[in-house]
Order: sequence, then C-alpha cells, then structure tokens
Amino acid sequence: MLSTTRTLPSLVGTLSRALPTASLQQRRITSGSREGLIPPHGGKGLVKRLLQGAELAEERKKAQSLRRVDITTRENGDLIMMGIGGFSPLSGFMGKGDWQRVCSEMLLQDGTFWPIPITLSVDAQVAGSLRADEEVALYSEGELMATLQVQDAYALGAAEKQFECQHVFATTDTEHPGVKLVMEQKPVNLGGPVKVLSEGYFPTRFAGIYQRPDESRALFAQRGWKTIAALQLRNPMHRSHEYSQRSPSRSATASSSTPSSATSRTATSPPTSASAASTSSSTSTLSRTRSSRADTPSTCATPAPARPSSTPSSARTTAAPT
Repeated sequence: MLSTTRTLPSLVGTLSRALPTASLQQRRITSGSREGLIPPHGGKGLVKRLLQGAELAEERKKAQSLRRVDITTRENGDLIMMGIGGFSPLSGFMGKGDWQRVCSEMLLQDGTFWPIPITLSVDAQVAGSLRADEEVALYSEGELMATLQVQDAYALGAAEKQFECQHVFATTDTEHPGVKLVMEQKPVNLGGPVKVLSEGYFPTRFAGIYQRPDESRALFAQRGWKTIAALQLRNPMHRSHEYSQRSPSRSATASSSTPSSATSRTATSPPTSASAASTSSSTSTLSRTRSSRADTPSTCATPAPARPSSTPSSARTTAAPT
C-alpha cells in the first residue's frame, strides 16, 4: 500500500490555526448536548443532505426534467457521505476557493480543518453548456443519486492537477495510484450544494452493519461511551491493522472497526457512520483513502459508503481538532 502523510510541522501549523475556532464551537454545542458526546466536526451539527418523504418524492420528480450528469463511483461515495452527514460540515462539492485552500492549507475557506478536496469533475463541453445556478441530476451507474446546483465551474489543467497531487500526496509521480486518478479526472470541476436522493445499495446489501452517523452517535450515548478508537480498513484485517486498533484501545472506552466488503478486484469498503466526520469520538481522525476515495472523516462505528477502485489505496491521515 502506498501512503503519504503530511509533514508534522505542516500539520501542527494547520491545527494551531484551526483549533481556536473549533474549540469555541465545541464548547457552545457541548454545553447543550443531550448525548454527552463531542459535537460533529465543523460546528454545524450533522449536515445531512439526504432528503426524506414528500421532499424526496418532489425532488425525484423534478430531477426527471433536469440535465443528466454521470458521475464516478468515487463521486457517488462522496455524495452518500454528504447525504448521511459523514462529511459534515460539507453541503456539496467544493468550489475553487475551498479546493485551493484545502490543497494548500488543509482548511476550508471559513477556516474549518479539512485535509483533502471533495470534488466532482465533468467534460469541458458539459461545463460550458451550464448556466450559473443551474440544477443538474447526478446519476451513478444508471441510478439517480442526487441533484446539484452549479454555483462554480473551474478548469483543472495539468498544472492544477499536479498542484493538488503535490500537496495531497507529496508527489506527482503517476505510478502513485492516487496521482493517477487525479491526473485522469475530467478537466472541469463543478461546485455547489447537493440534495441526495439515495444511499445506493448500502442499506440493503449491508443490512445490520450499515449505520449512519446519527445512529452510531445514539448507540454511543446509550452505552455511555466517551472515548472511542475507530479503525477503518479498505481490506480484511491483518496483524498490523490489529496492532493499530489495539494500541489506542488501551485508553479508550470502546474500540470499533469498520468491516471491509473488499474483493481483490474492487478494493471497496462500504462507507461508515463510524467514518463520519469526527462526529462521535473524543479520539477522532479525518482520514481519506485518496486512490480509492474510500475515505471519510472518521468517527467510529460500522460501515457506511466508501469509494471503490481497482487500485491499492494511498492514504493521507491527519488528526482532527476535537
């Protein structure tokens, strides 16, 4: 497995800028938290873009008249995570300002810590035909997944893609699977808020182990867990993974791992509520598997949607402010 981690000085500098705001947000929310858990990352609660009931039916009907945009399995995994609150506080795909600052500083434009861009790319012809604030319907493998209000469209040429790769992976070598994926992305990114219409096959295929962040938080509160060590894997657990989980478990109230649904062909693990945006544990990380995009800010628990790929993963993992 290829992996890269940001240098310690870079990370310390980022966290020193991000922590003051985060700690104030945490104190405000914790004081009124009936769960007794740390608040979701970003200070806005669980930002869930998944529609329900009549609102869902209405949006699905409207989507039939919208322009269709097909997305990758990686982008679909991101959509589901935004739908269930796993990417809180994100409400959509990143515009250029967030993309650039996340790459260079691991911060959103508002100063919230975030280590890797969450983007959606399209062909130049598609981007050029869209109007400002136009809504489009997003499809993955033939299934209607969401609608997107296009608020930004920005071109990523070779130089911009190399900029992203250098900051995220510390290399522009296309032998690196994450770099290869970025360099092969379509040339224009679309940014804007999404309304998620489906969780795909995860609730049915992983019935009994699939949990959304609000469900895992309720479970943690019910069991009185305060400090939770989470481990998310893209493949079956090995000895090194066992060690990684056992070490922090010595000081944690509870330890939980995210099962993998991986096959050697797809290297896919289902998304996790556990992997959901620093929402539940006192020991939490924001981690993302860039090559498979099976990444998620992690919170601890069980499977939720990840990002499939046929390549090995390369992860950039950093500690999230708590």
